[in-house]
Amino acid sequence: MFIKLPSNSRELLREILDAENPAQMLRDKFKNCDQKKDNELRGIMHELDQYGLVQSTWADGVPSFIWISNPGHNYFETEKEYEESQKMNSIPNFQIDKLIATGSSIIFGNAVNTSINIDNSITTIEDRIKKEGGEDKEDLIALLDEVKELIENINTSRSIPKNKGLLTKLGQHFEKHAWFYGEVVELLGITVVGLLK
Repeated sequence: MFIKLPSNSRELLREILDAENPAQMLRDKFKNCDQKKDNELRGIMHELDQYGLVQSTWADGVPSFIWISNPGHNYFETEKEYEESQKMNSIPNFQIDKLIATGSSIIFGNAVNTSINIDNSITTIEDRIKKEGGEDKEDLIALLDEVKELIENINTSRSIPKNKGLLTKLGQHFEKHAWFYGEVVELLGITVVGLLK
């Protein structure tokens, strides 16, 4: 199990790893410090020894030999791997055995303020026009293009422009293609609700 060192212990371990002669570097540290720092250094050395990162022999109250263990040499690499695994473990995981989404978008995660649903709905309407539009295909495609332009204007300006002409044209297809009217009104409703967010 990985034990994360406090910042002062990490710093001293880094200095020991980087030093050509760790024992000499530590002797110099002890020689040039006050009692408080001396106590701190001894505590850190004890901690590093306790965690099996370094072992030391002492003479005249200072380290005379420092041996760095394999976990000590690899501490920072292990720390990085540990932090990455902690990040991965904090991401929610789920398993899907079977997912069927014919003609639909599946969104995992946060999809607030996206245009995925509108784009998917427009594609679905276009496909349906090709199958069920009959002799009115071209008129319905042209109307859908006007609706897309209106939606873009609403999203860009964050306001709803007046367009009685479009509603009149839509109404002309209500009897024959009520599904088209319903789909377009739903699209406009989704767009308007998006303004409230």
